[in-house]
Amino acid sequence: KANSGPSEIQRLLEASSRDESGSEVDEDWADGWDDEEELRGAGKPADLEESEVQAMLDVAGAGDPVDRLILLVIFAAGLRIGDVVKLQFADVDFDEARLFVRQSKEHKDRYCLIDRHTAELLRSWHNGRPLKARVFPGCSKTMARMVKDVAGKTGALQKYDAIGQTVSPHTFRHAYATHLYRRGMDLYGLEHMLGHVNLEATSIYVNCQLPDWRTAYAKSQ
Repeated sequence: KANSGPSEIQRLLEASSRDESGSEVDEDWADGWDDEEELRGAGKPADLEESEVQAMLDVAGAGDPVDRLILLVIFAAGLRIGDVVKLQFADVDFDEARLFVRQSKEHKDRYCLIDRHTAELLRSWHNGRPLKARVFPGCSKTMARMVKDVAGKTGALQKYDAIGQTVSPHTFRHAYATHLYRRGMDLYGLEHMLGHVNLEATSIYVNCQLPDWRTAYAKSQ
């Protein structure tokens, strides 16, 4: 889900040297969880295919490399938008490729895994800034607008809007769960990674269609 290369890292290093936000966690991220439901939209989250996620990453990367990194982190770790906005550099373990999500929904702390490529991009974006600094500038609403803009450029926004489904940062969380489940992660593992309190909540995030059941059925014969 990433095109690794020095150019991408160099672009993040350059963006990091220009970024002056570096603010510590404050209340500028749009009233926290109160925005979560609003930012999802009224419809069911779109069932994004991996190719559609990749197309959105490519479009974001062609513009602002930080936008692409935001999408990568949401998709790689299955984070809620509030978790992304609150994330500090101190919460990123670059060597172990994992994130510490503090005081998430229902005031739960947890660890989330990320892939090595995303960890190295975050290391480049960090570029020696204070550990208490927020990883990404902006608030939940600006990130949600960015996702819709990218989805509109790929055609995903229009495609899913036509069938009553929404594309938002939360859609990437659903895609994360579905794609991991299809690749073999069990529901108990997903429950922990998503920060859920029960499997019923986790099962809502997993979208499996007839081809998935046919594959599983064939393997059982």
